[in-house]
Amino acid sequence: VGSPSARFAEDALRMFRACRFVAQLGFVPEAGILPAIKAEALRVKGLSLFRVKTELHKLLMAPYAGRGMDLMVQSGLAGMPCRIKKEGNYESVPILPELLDLVGVPQNPRFHPFDVWGHIWHALNHSDGSLTLGWAILLHDVGKGREGVRGIRPDGMPSDHGHDKVGKAMAEGILRRLGESEDLVNRVAFLVGNHMHFGPSRFLPDAALWRWLRKEARSGTFRRTKDLQEAFRELGNLCLADMAATTASAESQALARHFANQLFRMAGAMPVHTADLAISGRDLIAAGIPQKVLKRLLPLLLSRVQDRSLSNTSEVLQRAAAIWWEKEKGKGHYPHTSA
Repeated sequence: VGSPSARFAEDALRMFRACRFVAQLGFVPEAGILPAIKAEALRVKGLSLFRVKTELHKLLMAPYAGRGMDLMVQSGLAGMPCRIKKEGNYESVPILPELLDLVGVPQNPRFHPFDVWGHIWHALNHSDGSLTLGWAILLHDVGKGREGVRGIRPDGMPSDHGHDKVGKAMAEGILRRLGESEDLVNRVAFLVGNHMHFGPSRFLPDAALWRWLRKEARSGTFRRTKDLQEAFRELGNLCLADMAATTASAESQALARHFANQLFRMAGAMPVHTADLAISGRDLIAAGIPQKVLKRLLPLLLSRVQDRSLSNTSEVLQRAAAIWWEKEKGKGHYPHTSA
């Protein structure tokens, strides 16, 4: 209403709201909006991190999140600091200056029709509306073009070997700087760190996929099978959004979607905790196995199911437990066998 610069001068948060409205509604901003934001962007330094992050979250969960985030980057808002009050003093908090480094960074045209930033914001338009996936897409290629990562292939094309590992560390730093929860930080770090593993894994035998899932199940990152499965669902969605902003054919994207569903199903069959087993300590006690040995027995059963040497069914685990207990008694380690 009236002069954009006057409205932004009244409340600097309106500049972030402009970006959020673009993300939610898919509108192209009026011609005077972008120059007005550029002219007033320094006012952002007086905003609280809480207010900025509230708008940022809404933007990342919006259907046209890529368009809104592109306005944040092109206007310079992403490179501005806001502030947080700690122990009575204000501290400056950079918002997302790392994104500005990605503008104009070239990629191999064989696979990418956009520069690094163009690829990211186009991929972000294919998010599923969750905050976790929004952050993961936004940061999945943040390590590209960096010193020690950017290289040149023998054919003269650019490459970014290792950008997933560098990006994982950068994502952790960015999200902690912005005060995101540790659960969100850890999940986004997992997604950014594994997004390059998805594509090659499509051509691996099932045994190799089970080894990957087992490694993650034993990593300590996940509490239960449902957490592991949710992480792999998000990983599949991240990689599908990633492919949608490349030169990948519709056929390749369909095959990737099929693989994502397969990996999701397999993750649902990989136990992470003994509570994910089809048998409980109470079941084993009822079968005559003493309670005092369960701390040894249940982790052994879990490990064997993770190794795929036992299926996760009550009947199979009951039989394996009985055999193990008979062997233990035979060794003479447990002369008193009452529960």
